[in-house]
Amino acid sequence: MNIVRLHELIEEWAAEERKGNEPDVVLEADIVEEPKRELPEGKRVVRTKTHGDKVFYLDEVKKTRQWVVTPEVLQSLKFEATDVEEVLDGELLKYQMASPISRPLVDATT
Repeated sequence: MNIVRLHELIEEWAAEERKGNEPDVVLEADIVEEPKRELPEGKRVVRTKTHGDKVFYLDEVKKTRQWVVTPEVLQSLKFEATDVEEVLDGELLKYQMASPISRPLVDATT
């Protein structure tokens, strides 16, 4: 056997070995959509560039805004950080300032 043929056999063997170590082919998986969360009707959570990380709870019916003091308060209002919208200062000023919400609200239905 000549050296060229020996190298060919080694390459064939190595190729076969690599095939055995390749990960299994993953077929397209079924995409499972999470159910859309229902946000409180007539309520929004917003912030402005001017106020930085300060989040406000807007009541569209009463036309009031309240500072949401902590992330726990935000969650007790049935909102998550990803629900916070950025608005212009002028829009925020359309709402009358009410007292801050500094403690998580207790849900009487649970």
